[in-house]
Amino acid sequence: VEISKVIKEALEPAVMLKEFPRTAVDVFMEVLQADGGTRCAALTGASVALADAGIPMRDLVAGCAAGKAADAVILDVNNEEDQAGQADLPIGYMPNLKKITLLQLDGVLTPKTEIYYASRKTSSAHVFITKGVGKIRINNIPLEMIEPESSREVILAPLEIIGEEIRDKVDISIRVRGGGFMGQAYASATAMSRALIGWTKSKKEPKDHPFNKSTRQQLREKIADYDKYLISGDARRKEPKKFGGPGARRRKQKSYR
Repeated sequence: VEISKVIKEALEPAVMLKEFPRTAVDVFMEVLQADGGTRCAALTGASVALADAGIPMRDLVAGCAAGKAADAVILDVNNEEDQAGQADLPIGYMPNLKKITLLQLDGVLTPKTEIYYASRKTSSAHVFITKGVGKIRINNIPLEMIEPESSREVILAPLEIIGEEIRDKVDISIRVRGGGFMGQAYASATAMSRALIGWTKSKKEPKDHPFNKSTRQQLREKIADYDKYLISGDARRKEPKKFGGPGARRRKQKSYR
């Protein structure tokens, strides 16, 4: 019953239903051998059968399943991978119209992780840290490609402090927005430092952190010795210009003589 309902809803956007008022179109499917991917194979077959029967359609619907097993993303999941895997994601797609008609997730693709936050002026950054091989991406761009060079050097500061041996054990993803490029750089550097040492405002022990408590304490001491603002954040702001003068304080002098 579930597969029938899923396939019906996935095919409805592709079939021109206005051409068949008060009409029922029945599609009968017989699965000869099942080794996983039943609904995707049935969806693709039903789409081809409708087109072969002369039913007006906006596009064919192709079905395929992605999944996750043993912490690896896999495609075209079979029965064994489906039973022992962590997640299953069937997808129905209309290739010419580039529209998705089916998206059904069973399981968990990404485990819940701690998000580390920092801000500088009007810029804000969120950081995810996981075990990895030293990949650092900012807004999905590799750190080595960030321009200008001055902002890249600011972001690299925490990584240079901890050394390549520690850096190569983690992958860091940063989402930063708002402000100028230097404000974003300082916000990213602070958030990355907090992620490396597992610092949060609640001061609770982070879950599933790549480093143990003793290693995080050593990193905290190294970073604090270099620049304490990389952990606490720098709240300093330039005094804004005021009305009636060239700057924040100075005014044009007047003489009353």
